Formats: sequence, C-alpha cells, structure tokens
Amino acid sequence: MQGIKRKLVYVSFYEMFAMLFTSIGLALFSGQSLAHAGVAGVASSLVALVWNLIYNTMFEAWEAKQAEAGRSIKRRIAHALGFELGLVITLVPCLPGGCK
Repeated sequence: MQGIKRKLVYVSFYEMFAMLFTSIGLALFSGQSLAHAGVAGVASSLVALVWNLIYNTMFEAWEAKQAEAGRSIKRRIAHALGFELGLVITLVPCLPGGCK
C-alpha cells in the first residue's frame, strides 16, 4: 500500500480514535452531552485529516529534494512540530467564540 491510499488508511484510523477520545473528553470536562461534544470531535478530526494529507504531501515533496535521505531524529522532530503547529493554527480560531 503506497501513496495516497496508505495516507488515507493511516489518517482515517488515527482520526477515528482521536475523535472518540476527543468527544468523550470534551463531554466529561465541559458538561455538555456526548452529542454536542461529538460534533466538535468530528469537525476537528476532519480538519486534522485534511491538514495531515496536505502537510505530509508537502513535507515528503520537500524531503525528496534533500541531499540527505532518510528521517533523522532532527527531521522527525521538525516534521512533528510543523504538523502540530499548523493544526493548532487551523483549529484554535474555530474554538467557541473564536470564529467571528
């Protein structure tokens, strides 16, 4: 399994579990019903799924052009930080009261 198919399978399973845990956590900590928290969980997971596909495609294209092949620990850290920073920038403005 290579390319886009591999990416779709990977992020789909990851986001399925993330959505489950996010929804339960939001329901427990916010006092809202699981249905309300589930909507937020689904929305954030969809954003994360799209961002994951975009970011990893761009990162892998950049990585293919580098002289040094493979992922060193430094490159893995940069990859993770870049992904998470982009996700935070994408999701935080859409928190309640932030989308104006």
